[in-house]
Amino acid sequence: MIQLKFAEVKTPAFIGGKNHGLKLDPTRSGGLELSYSREEKELYATYNNETAIIPASDIARMIEGIPSLRVPQPSHPMHLSVSHTAQVETPMSHVHAGHGHGKSGLGGKVK
Repeated sequence: MIQLKFAEVKTPAFIGGKNHGLKLDPTRSGGLELSYSREEKELYATYNNETAIIPASDIARMIEGIPSLRVPQPSHPMHLSVSHTAQVETPMSHVHAGHGHGKSGLGGKVK
């Protein structure tokens, strides 16, 4: 048996009460285990104490190796110095909320 860290199948895989889709990635689905048998030419995907046997004809690609633990990263950088609000008090409050507080820096003079 060869241990895999990724496999992609041609049809969606529903294993252990969860739809894993086409890309079987143990780092994204905690508890998913993948192995391949060269003798049987089958992929064994185990999740939630249920094993799916996927024939080689339904496998698009596989990556051999031991899955690593993924550390979740934030999807966007957080700026601590800027406060964001979802609500406004008046129709003009959004103008005065940002940098410069609604002032043009021209001192009331329009050019």
